[in-house]
Amino acid sequence: MFTNVVVVGIVGRNASDTIRYLEVERSYKDHEGKFAKDIIPVIFWTRTSSNYLMNLREGAYVALHGRLEHLGNVGVGVVCDTLEVMSNKATDTIEASRKVV
Repeated sequence: MFTNVVVVGIVGRNASDTIRYLEVERSYKDHEGKFAKDIIPVIFWTRTSSNYLMNLREGAYVALHGRLEHLGNVGVGVVCDTLEVMSNKATDTIEASRKVV
């Protein structure tokens, strides 16, 4: 089964102790002229005692590579294999997202 995904977005709130939401902006505007956002549940398994994704503050801009899986009560989400923090400041997030596009 091939379910590899690459996601770039803004770290959102915690869904549980191990699951975090990622806000991903769509590439097209809605009828009001605004970019819609999709909320994607993400889980990041590590061998260390502290989970890096769970310790990031809201608003951090990240890129991740992973696979789609069923995550229990939150439905289908991404199990993250690799995570790269592009910006950890909420103010830098807007600037970084505009430069990537």
